[in-house]
Amino acid sequence: MFLFNKIRNQYAKISDGSPGTSCARNILSESEGSDEEEPDLLYSELKCTDEEFDEETYEALLMKPKRLEWMLSELRGFENPDIKLEQYGTSPELAVAITDCIDRLVGLDGKFVGDLGCGYGMLMSAVALAYEPAAVIGFDIDKHAISTCKDNLEDLEIDGRCDLVRADVLELPTSFRSDFDVILMNPPFGTKNNSGIDLCFVKAGLEMVRINGSVFSLHKTSTREYIFKTVNKWDDTEAECVAQLRLELPATYKFHKKKTVDIKVDLIHYRRV
Repeated sequence: MFLFNKIRNQYAKISDGSPGTSCARNILSESEGSDEEEPDLLYSELKCTDEEFDEETYEALLMKPKRLEWMLSELRGFENPDIKLEQYGTSPELAVAITDCIDRLVGLDGKFVGDLGCGYGMLMSAVALAYEPAAVIGFDIDKHAISTCKDNLEDLEIDGRCDLVRADVLELPTSFRSDFDVILMNPPFGTKNNSGIDLCFVKAGLEMVRINGSVFSLHKTSTREYIFKTVNKWDDTEAECVAQLRLELPATYKFHKKKTVDIKVDLIHYRRV
């Protein structure tokens, strides 16, 4: 199913009746203007019909990683990051690497995708720009982050396939259970007073995916042994480290002394079985 077909609208009103913010708007209506196609077209600019569209054209029009990184670099970040929520930005390069890995493993086209703790929308924007998800739903407890994310999605003109829900990820209603194909996240890693919160996010994600659905989460490489020791005790869950990446954290809070800090992280694939 290609993107010029209408995105399914099952989640157009996902936040009705709850403290959420819906930003669903269909941007895939027929556009006017020149039919000339540049080699770097975005998916949403595609003007071919089903009959004209072939695999060679599709490959030529795929979002190029460098262009995707550039577009993601234009996103507005956290205006006043909250240390209690461990709000840090995810770099465009890391977002592209994560979503590329996920797509290669389980595919993102046609999938219902959730982003837990979406912040200002880096990961969900990467999914919506570069792939053809049925819908991407972002969840965050911070009203300011949700507002910034909404603006970012509108600026990128991908709000027609995305929606936002303001909610505590750890207290989501049962109505979200077993609805998603893929959940992805860059969760808070936890502090001395909040240890293990990353796995709490993972548990929430596993409740939201269908049987055989996938949860992808970043964790500090230094916690890998603890992660697998803990997850091995969970029922109906399989876990595998599928990538080792580098998370570059810029100086975000006053107590940060270095301009940037590199942290080794694992991308772990959890599967509900």
